[in-house]
Amino acid sequence: MVDSKADQEKEVYTQTFLGLVQSMAAAGMAQLGKIANPITGEVERNLDQAQYSIAMLEMLKKKTEGNLDKDERTILDTVLTNLRMNFVEEAKKDKKAQAEKEAEKAKDESSE
Repeated sequence: MVDSKADQEKEVYTQTFLGLVQSMAAAGMAQLGKIANPITGEVERNLDQAQYSIAMLEMLKKKTEGNLDKDERTILDTVLTNLRMNFVEEAKKDKKAQAEKEAEKAKDESSE
């Protein structure tokens, strides 16, 4: 059976949408320091940029609400959940490192 032009167009849009989501997810994971930057090959971490990538995906979800099929919605939700969980993990690492640094500084000051 030959797909109609509308079906073919829908498939192209679906694949393009999923490619965009996966691209933004990969950028977010790189910004979280979870994977190497594909351009530099280095692991780099920038939580502000990661937060922006998450916000962009949240905006995309809100703007496409009611226009995604079940699979598209599931993939977008899964990507967002994964990025959010990893962001929280990395933010906790920063808070722990900061607390340790402050404790060490207080220890050094008290021993003077």
